[in-house]
Amino acid sequence: MSIIVGITHSFEDNFVKLGLSYLKAVSQFGATALVISYTENVDDILNLTDGVILSGGGDLSECVLSEKLDPKARDVYPKRDIFEAELCRKAFDRNIPVFGICRGIQIMNVALGGKINQHIAGHTEEYSIGSDNNIPIVHKILIDRESFLYKVTKFERAEVNSFHHQCVSEISPELSVCARSDDYVVEAVECKKRKFFLGVQWHPEKMMDSFSKKIFEAFVNACKK
Repeated sequence: MSIIVGITHSFEDNFVKLGLSYLKAVSQFGATALVISYTENVDDILNLTDGVILSGGGDLSECVLSEKLDPKARDVYPKRDIFEAELCRKAFDRNIPVFGICRGIQIMNVALGGKINQHIAGHTEEYSIGSDNNIPIVHKILIDRESFLYKVTKFERAEVNSFHHQCVSEISPELSVCARSDDYVVEAVECKKRKFFLGVQWHPEKMMDSFSKKIFEAFVNACKK
């Protein structure tokens, strides 16, 4: 029986928007991707899926931040935030594997009682400037050797891409920081009390190097248990 991974999505001009890279990342390890609609019941979704990916996208809204929205916020969609926060909390309670990517790490943190920094400078550039504008900006992170992330990757230092202007600030009491950038931005959080509950600030599905593949493989393996 196939492993089903539910993946959340963004919107653009009233259309569902989700990069194919998410689907390819889980399919190469034997899982089937199911794009999750926000019109569905959260419990029904979790009954159908073996794991959940909270995908990237726009900024979080006031309804989950419990504070005034920063003027620099963009692509805010409150219905998505409310749905994903409930999805995250219920998956956490049921020990269903959750992998949060970019805005996904932020949803995981606020859904479980943490806070985010609504704007940081210097992390939003997607591509380098030059003759070849397809070279993504990357920076290094330091991974805690006692963390689950280190356990499944065996990487203490790694290079990651940088597509965000928000980040985790006040960590949820349910989570721990497992990776930071050299300028001390939180790059990954986890909960060791769950089979797989990991949020990363970068987009591993866009990289799929050895480091990224190990994370997706560990996620799909956790979905099989």
